[in-house]
Amino acid sequence: LWACLCTVLTPLACLYAPLSVVLSLRVAMGLGESITYPALLHLMSKWAPEHERATLTSIAWLGSSVGTIVSLFLTPFTMQAGFSWTFSFYAYGAHGLVWLLAWMYWGADSPREAARIDPAEVEYIEYHVDQPKHTHGGGDAGAEPTLLMILGALIRRPAVWALIVTNFSCNWSLYVLLAWLPKYFKEQWHIDIKDHVFQSGYLSAMPFAALLFFSIVGGRIADRMLANGWPLLTVRTLFQWLCLILEAGFLILLALGPATLTLAAVYMTLAVGVSGFYTSGYVPLMLDISGEHAGLLLGICNTFGTLPGIIGVYSTGYLLQRTNDDWTYPFAIAAGVNLMAVVTWYFWADDKPLNLFAESRADGYAAVGGGGVAGKGDHVVRASDLAASRKSDGRSAIIEAGKRPLLVDEELVSPI
Repeated sequence: LWACLCTVLTPLACLYAPLSVVLSLRVAMGLGESITYPALLHLMSKWAPEHERATLTSIAWLGSSVGTIVSLFLTPFTMQAGFSWTFSFYAYGAHGLVWLLAWMYWGADSPREAARIDPAEVEYIEYHVDQPKHTHGGGDAGAEPTLLMILGALIRRPAVWALIVTNFSCNWSLYVLLAWLPKYFKEQWHIDIKDHVFQSGYLSAMPFAALLFFSIVGGRIADRMLANGWPLLTVRTLFQWLCLILEAGFLILLALGPATLTLAAVYMTLAVGVSGFYTSGYVPLMLDISGEHAGLLLGICNTFGTLPGIIGVYSTGYLLQRTNDDWTYPFAIAAGVNLMAVVTWYFWADDKPLNLFAESRADGYAAVGGGGVAGKGDHVVRASDLAASRKSDGRSAIIEAGKRPLLVDEELVSPI
């Protein structure tokens, strides 16, 4: 709602208000949009079973691709038809408001709260989404972790930093191409939007249509691989590397300078298209490792992931100005950023569920091995110790002594 209102008000501010008001509206729109994907991923943690996450993620994320395709393709036609530049802001802002009404009618926080869903489907979803709580590795029964505890546990995980770098890298190419794609075809291939409306719209929209295709196909294949017994991390890594490495390859081909417009269009389309594999890579991996905190994790990743919209877009314009519109450097840098993410992913990525009690806490709890927590003075019992304590009748002497063991990863925490 906030982002749509800011979009509708932007033309009015441009026409009747100082520049500071326009900039404030654009910043406010960004703030409104900032919660979209974290909120969406949080919903996915309640709606998406593990073996369907890639498919559902790709479907959920396709909205941004469809919006990009429609806007890039239709906007030139509306301008050629005689509509003012303000029409696009009014039309897209109004469309968002209409979609908001549809969301308020059909949307629900969880399957159990959805009014128009078959009870059998509710049971199916809840059964397959019933993942273990990532927040309870020990401590007081039923205790809820604080926000600082969750943030601390997240930023201490190397896997989280692999996701941050990957998000940053994927967004670098996306933001740069979104911002400079029309200029590339205009400067390099003399495709001016005013004289080649259809061609300009087609060349700008086709890469994102390809992204939509690869995203949907990748999601289906990834989920089928999981259903056939492939390891989770192997599947996520495969599709994330396909995204990063193949995109880097096509960006390098663009940097080398295609001989014809057709080749340039094919390379550009495939570079953006194969990036759609990310919806089967790092995005569902956030759900895999952080569960109900996936929205917060995506918010952290997107905080760094929006930096390419500033650094990447500005540096690309600076390089083009300094090199007399030589596109070799922007494409080569984008490819290098992708390969940096591949290396980071190789060393740091994992699929181990988040355990908020894996590190020392300021409230007096101490870390135990693989993530268990013992209170002050508690007695730690390893799984091997518990097994060794079993009597001939199969009962444990430790449990009989009145201690209540809590299974945490490969250890048991037993309060005295």
